Amino acid sequence: MKALLKLLGTLAAIAVFGVAGLVGYGIHANQRAADDAANFCGEVAIGADPTPALARAEAAGIRHIAHREPPGHDFYFPGWVFNAAVCQLSLVDGRVSAIATRSEGD
Repeated sequence: MKALLKLLGTLAAIAVFGVAGLVGYGIHANQRAADDAANFCGEVAIGADPTPALARAEAAGIRHIAHREPPGHDFYFPGWVFNAAVCQLSLVDGRVSAIATRSEGD
């Protein structure tokens, strides 16, 4: 009986620490993505041409989506599982008019 309780206690501890480790990693990955998006956006100035940002994204392998209405660019920085941080550049007359970061996910 003592051995069974010890085994169950060990299994419970493994499960608790495993879940805690996964949650901790998820928080870390999402925060890292948010920091990367903020750093990327921080290197772009209002009124600037977005071409250097597009080149940096391509060189770094950052996922990029251009949209037409409203005109702009979204740069995606993956977090944990289905989460991502996004650096969004809005454009007016081909120049950056607004910069924002946001988190997307489930």
